[in-house]
Amino acid sequence: MSAAHDLPVSWRNAVGTRIGWIAVAMVVIELIAGMQTYVTQTVKPLMAAELDGRHLYGIITAVSQIGTFITMPIGGALLTRFRSSTLLTLLLPVTALGSALCALAADMPTFLVGTAIRALAAGALATVGMGVIVTEMPKHWRRIVLAALSGVWVFASIIGPAYASWISVVAGWRWALVAYLPILFAARGMIARQLRHSPVRADDAAGLSIPSALLLAAGITLVSLFTDTSWWRIAACGAGVTAVLIAVRALLPSGVARLARGRPGAIAAMFVLCGVYFGASGLIAIAAHDTLAFSAPQIGVLLAAGGLGWAVVGFHCGRRPAASGAAFTARLTRAIGGLLSGLVLVGTAMQLPSGTASGTIFVIGWLLAGVGMGFGYIDIMNRIVEPTDDGIGQARAATAVVLAESVAAALFTTLTTTSLVSMTAAWGGRSVGFLFFALAALGLVLIPAARHAAAVPRPANTGASH
Repeated sequence: MSAAHDLPVSWRNAVGTRIGWIAVAMVVIELIAGMQTYVTQTVKPLMAAELDGRHLYGIITAVSQIGTFITMPIGGALLTRFRSSTLLTLLLPVTALGSALCALAADMPTFLVGTAIRALAAGALATVGMGVIVTEMPKHWRRIVLAALSGVWVFASIIGPAYASWISVVAGWRWALVAYLPILFAARGMIARQLRHSPVRADDAAGLSIPSALLLAAGITLVSLFTDTSWWRIAACGAGVTAVLIAVRALLPSGVARLARGRPGAIAAMFVLCGVYFGASGLIAIAAHDTLAFSAPQIGVLLAAGGLGWAVVGFHCGRRPAASGAAFTARLTRAIGGLLSGLVLVGTAMQLPSGTASGTIFVIGWLLAGVGMGFGYIDIMNRIVEPTDDGIGQARAATAVVLAESVAAALFTTLTTTSLVSMTAAWGGRSVGFLFFALAALGLVLIPAARHAAAVPRPANTGASH
């Protein structure tokens, strides 16, 4: 393994060595995952029209989130019991089954079952994939791969919509769901072959708790009920948020909730950063269309601005990661400034009269928010996965990254989109701008979280509490 750790990053080594093949395959998988996001957005209305499922958009989203959450902690635990190659091989047919059911569905129940199966596989695969990066990649390779995983979304934002639209027109939306799968399976198979002799990583992977995972799923379901301001829906939403936070506290390493120094503080920063950004992301296109009367091409420019801002800045930061606590703090300061000022601009634009000025300010604000994510995301991730003598094993660190990002995104996206429905009904579309202000205010938590993440951690203490 020492030879692999000394292997320089180069194009020759990327295609001529074991680590290089793993790195290339991981980047291909991330590209396809990015494409899947746009494929889903493109195909969903076409599918719903054919299967009479327009009234089930919320359930489709909830099913995919719940299935993913249930298997994310299981994936982390499996990393300590089985080789990564075994897990990748076993999960391939599960993904194929779910995709086939979705593509062949004659009714909505069948499509929902297929979506659930795909989500169950995706949750475990997300944790296994991050585990491969953390445990198999030397430090210098890991940083380049993480930067590439961010940069590849530039291409996904172009290829994904073009692929989905073309396949849907030529062969139908069903083929759009499965035509890319051979490439995905080939990439996963390549990783599995390269990892077939890797040992099982026996550390404290995930703090596996099936009750916590089920609590997480139930919490998201309760949050999704907040579609008006009736007292019982508000109570259900509050109970759901509480349930999610309790589950997260149990699933993430000790010290995250109190912003402990070192990696726990970084995990907390990742949770808040992703919650604030993805919560706003769930609103941005709806607000642009319904309140500011953006056309479809204008919405495309808006989404591309945010995505490119994140991807380009993130790729730069991934190639030149913060080398010290002071550099990390400086970079997180830029991240916080970009994200929060961007959200304030977006919210302000929604209070202005409709027109070119408000639309331009709206796009600039979302661009700044994306730039903020680019400055913060990769360096926080590097801070979490960097091996440290703090009692957090590497497999558990990998699980924490996936859980912090995914749970925060699901919780805040569900919360903001359901709030949008209730606020619009009660006070009109312009009131949604205050949700962006609220997210910016919540983002202030990033200031102490970033400071604690940059601090040198105290020695590991197995008796520490959350």
